[in-house]
Amino acid sequence: MNELKKAWISVTRRWGKSILYFMLIILLAMIAVGGYSVYIATGATTTNLRNRMPAILTVRYVQDIEEVTRIYEETGTWEQPPNPTPEFIRQIGQFPQVAFYDFSIDLGWWSVFATDLTPFRDEFFPPMFGDYIEGLGTALRPRGVTSTDFIRTREGVIELVAGRTFTADELENSTTYIPILISTGLANANNLSIGSLIESHVTTQSHSYQGGGIYSTDREAPPVYSQDFALEVIGIFEPKIAEITAEMEMDEAFQLNRIATDVHRRIYLPNFAAEEMFNARVYGETLVWGEEFVLADVFLHSFFVLKSPELISQFMLQVENLDGNWEVFDLSGGFDQLSGAMQNFAMISSSVLIFSIFISIILIILVILLYLKDRKTEIGAYLALGCSKSKIISQLLIEHIPLAMVALLIAIILGQIFAQEISQNLLISELETQSTVEVVQGYDPLSNLGYRFIISTDEMFESYEVGLEIGAILAFLVGGFIVVFVSTLIPVYITVNKNPKQLLIS
Repeated sequence: MNELKKAWISVTRRWGKSILYFMLIILLAMIAVGGYSVYIATGATTTNLRNRMPAILTVRYVQDIEEVTRIYEETGTWEQPPNPTPEFIRQIGQFPQVAFYDFSIDLGWWSVFATDLTPFRDEFFPPMFGDYIEGLGTALRPRGVTSTDFIRTREGVIELVAGRTFTADELENSTTYIPILISTGLANANNLSIGSLIESHVTTQSHSYQGGGIYSTDREAPPVYSQDFALEVIGIFEPKIAEITAEMEMDEAFQLNRIATDVHRRIYLPNFAAEEMFNARVYGETLVWGEEFVLADVFLHSFFVLKSPELISQFMLQVENLDGNWEVFDLSGGFDQLSGAMQNFAMISSSVLIFSIFISIILIILVILLYLKDRKTEIGAYLALGCSKSKIISQLLIEHIPLAMVALLIAIILGQIFAQEISQNLLISELETQSTVEVVQGYDPLSNLGYRFIISTDEMFESYEVGLEIGAILAFLVGGFIVVFVSTLIPVYITVNKNPKQLLIS
């Protein structure tokens, strides 16, 4: 009690420097509280929004690169990873953890041909390899569709310029002619319009092995297997592709032409029809190669929505028990990047917090040194009279630490108020530039299947709230106490450890 009374007398006697110290602590702590509060708020907002979105996963085969390389060095053949089949995807879809799943088939470059069609070509570029094969016709690239609004989900990629998209009935039930959407390039090259009929086929020809991993196709022999598919154009789309200009480098222009050729040969059709074509391709290839063949140019895009994020580990365990090296990849992992606003806030707030701690230590040390400058004679006298250094240090700490803790409490209140106002205004300004924020998944399956998960700006803003709970406040007080204690102890310790005579005459 006697030490506290002495501390109070000392503080009030030097009220000018005490007020300076008090206000400095409040100001520095307010900056730290602001950064700390915003950092916690951005993390909580991300967590809240993530919880609104279920766990979305996909399963892919992961190759052992060392083993694949060894096989290549021995045989000259690069082993292709196996593609999941529709049956395999359905098997996973029946796992008890799965609430919903979907998949789409991309039949690659050389699965489906149309004998009577002319391929899309740019007159300034040579034909792309394989876009037309004698005896088979023009190579099409069918892609399965499962969503009636898949055109809307591809805004900025393709635009429907004629006809319509698929109805729910067309996506579920087979008809005499398979409804398809084609590109303007394919339509213009063949004078196709809405209602045009196209005869396509999946054909497998015989192959012979030439050695060194090289196979040749016998075009003269009759096909080993062939199945026809009648198509009807119900819509025509225009791909949104960068225009090739005369100023471009040849390599850049060539790459753009390859992209354009690929997109213009693409047709969209119901996924069940794509699966029929897939099965025809599998059956034909099996007749030639046997059961161990791999469709390296066919891709299946799939995803699985779990009933709860807590079931991810169970789901992964069941996938690990499947035959083959299948691994689970999280398509909802991109949720950590909800928006540039949240990313910037987290980065800036953490930087402000670190900077405030660093500058606080420096400024508090300087203020304490200024405070002790007027007390050197007093400290020197105490030391000369035999007073212990530890008692002097503890007395000086008692004079400053309680004052600093009161300042910290005030700063916590004021800091949260200012942080709320400032950060909300900045967030509003940032979000007003965006009508919605699309969750970036970082992989193709969701967009291929016509699914998008949208978080509106209102939902994001409602989830953002600056405020420290009791645990965070206690953590900040402990951290603040440590910073103040260390910043005060350093100059006090240096001063007390000087020679008493030096302090008395300085």
